[in-house]
Parts: sequence; C-alpha cells; structure tokens
Amino acid sequence: MKEIEELESFVGSKIAEIEADERYHYASASVFSNALLALIQTEMRAKISAYKSVLEKIKEIKGANNA
Repeated sequence: MKEIEELESFVGSKIAEIEADERYHYASASVFSNALLALIQTEMRAKISAYKSVLEKIKEIKGANNA
C-alpha cells in the first residue's frame, strides 16, 4: 500500500507542477498565431488528463483494498 501512496503523491506533484506553470492558464493558443505555445498547452492538457486518470485508478484500488 505504501507504493500506491507514493505513486499518488508523485502524480499529485506532477499535476501541481503543470498547474503552477503560467502557460497552462493562458488562453488557448492557436497553431496559426503561436504554434509552440499551442503544442505546449496541448501537451499539458494531455498530461493532466492522463494523471487524473491514474489518480482515479489509485482511488479505485485504495477503495478495493479498504473494503
């Protein structure tokens, strides 16, 4: 169970790291006006989505272990 908690902490810190980046909070960039920023923002959104999926699975596992 310790490994799951470590993973949860790691994933949470990665989400916080992305959310702390000011580019994440900029208005969505267009590939026509700022292609680099658009790619960075797309990557950030994709990572946040993946990390949140992992957190959901961790909660599911923790719930099953507590039952």
